[in-house]
Amino acid sequence: MKRRAFLHGVGLVFVTVGFVGGVSAQERAKKIVRSSTADLQWSPVPGAPVMESMAWSAANGSNCGFNKFPKRTKLPLHSHTADLSAIIVAGQFGSMEEGAPVKLSGPGTYSFIPGGLKHTTECGPEADCVVYRCQPGAFDLVEAGAKK
Repeated sequence: MKRRAFLHGVGLVFVTVGFVGGVSAQERAKKIVRSSTADLQWSPVPGAPVMESMAWSAANGSNCGFNKFPKRTKLPLHSHTADLSAIIVAGQFGSMEEGAPVKLSGPGTYSFIPGGLKHTTECGPEADCVVYRCQPGAFDLVEAGAKK
């Protein structure tokens, strides 16, 4: 019986050390991540002439990432299910509400597009556009007139 109590105590010590060790390993894994746009790994966005590099995502679909639009890209009328917040990082870029004239803006410009709002998107002719965007839901591109 004493041996069993001793082994049980040793087991508790290992479990406790393992738990504390696991927390320490998790704490050590936290770090600041820095990337320049030149370092980003780009992959195609299905159904669009756009590339993306995800920065962060959660299980519920919320995400932040970079999108790269080739110069002269013009996306026709579309919407996104979730709200979209974006900051232009490079190029002359703009999203315009249905029927509004094209207005391109440069780096540092912030825009917010409510989910479901039909709009067009355009990248100017001089350089590729890079945009950092965040959404509270998964990214999608719903063509105008398309059924969800």
